[in-house]
Amino acid sequence: MPKLEADEVAAFTGHSRPTDPTTRVFDALPPELADRVPWDVCDHIISSLVGDQDALCRLALVSRAWNERATAVLFSDVTIRSSIMLDSLARLAVQDPRVRAHLAKTRMLRLRQRTAQEKATAFVHAVPLVLGTLLPGLRCVKMEHCPKTAVHPTFFISLPVFKSVTSLKLCFFLLHSFSELRRIICAFPQLRTLSIHYANVLQSTTRRTALANAHSLDRALPRSSVKLEYLSLGWDMPASLASELVDWLVGSSALDALSMMELYLREPERMPPMNRLLEAAGSSLLWLREVYWDVDTDLKLHCALTPNTNLQSIEVNLGSTSWAGAALELLTFLQTVQSTQLQRLRIWIQSSKPWTPEGEHPDSMHSAGSFRVLHAELARKAFDALQSVRVVVTVHYDDERWDRLAADAAADNIVTGIRVLLAPWDARGVLETVRMEWRDRPVD
Repeated sequence: MPKLEADEVAAFTGHSRPTDPTTRVFDALPPELADRVPWDVCDHIISSLVGDQDALCRLALVSRAWNERATAVLFSDVTIRSSIMLDSLARLAVQDPRVRAHLAKTRMLRLRQRTAQEKATAFVHAVPLVLGTLLPGLRCVKMEHCPKTAVHPTFFISLPVFKSVTSLKLCFFLLHSFSELRRIICAFPQLRTLSIHYANVLQSTTRRTALANAHSLDRALPRSSVKLEYLSLGWDMPASLASELVDWLVGSSALDALSMMELYLREPERMPPMNRLLEAAGSSLLWLREVYWDVDTDLKLHCALTPNTNLQSIEVNLGSTSWAGAALELLTFLQTVQSTQLQRLRIWIQSSKPWTPEGEHPDSMHSAGSFRVLHAELARKAFDALQSVRVVVTVHYDDERWDRLAADAAADNIVTGIRVLLAPWDARGVLETVRMEWRDRPVD
């Protein structure tokens, strides 16, 4: 049975790979050996550290060749955490033409102001005004942990100077109203990728008022040329804000070319706006990912995919914690799939307890015909084009609930049951199961 690679585990969980205390740490190569390392290898090492400012600064001190390459990579992804950093960067750009040349090639700009620094001087609103003309090649803007203070009007006025931006990510971003969020999105006419998570507004409105405001803004502002290709929404976004955003997106032409969508589901109130998004995307949507990472919540919320007739890839979380529930949840979800182009399906399962309640076992349920309706659904022509069905089973454990051996046995049982549950796809040879155990860290 295939295992997840360490890097894949880190990407899936959002945690860095744990350090093995037995791992041998090698000393630096002597100069006579270091000089024999091909430059292509060195260049690859330096390029892989994009975004790691501390490491790149150290590499820039190794040699003249490394300094040139490390500096270029350092400026390709710029992170500003305070007004002091913003002032320093602006001052360097004025004094040194080499800095201006590097900034002209910057592709990523990250603005991070932690909530603990709210009493410090806010700087986000000044970034477009200070750096706008210095970053003509900017492609991606990421704003996170911005302070809970009023955004200065000059921010919205000067933001369109970043006219080449194609990707925007807002995370932990608090605004006063939805109209401010809309003005930020409309400031980037070339925007193709939009990601909004942990966003909120201080002034919530009813849906009727939101629609009226949207119509008034349509008359006050020029029509946006935003044509999204990728949209990621929902992690800890209030249902009211999600509804306002979706109403505006659906009413505009922003979704006409949408091909990829990532939706974070958490409560039933968020389902109607998400389904409206899918309906608006229609046949242009090719890739969909539903995300819900909480463990053992028995969540069975899924979007209706009936309008998306050209879907090629789907990733979904299975929220049930029993075999009967899993069969019903899969059946209900798969019945909405109408695309005959589906080639790839990923199913994520997370659990911290066994899936074998007393009196319920996949083999006995299969023998009793409990999976007959589900198996008939799996054999539907809509799934004839399937080339890969990958099920990733993650079992969480700690010292209080169970140990690693018990978690390992539970993962094996779930994987065995999944093959029974998805027997028609297993018989076709398209089913792949991956299991992993994750040790939860104790809460202090």
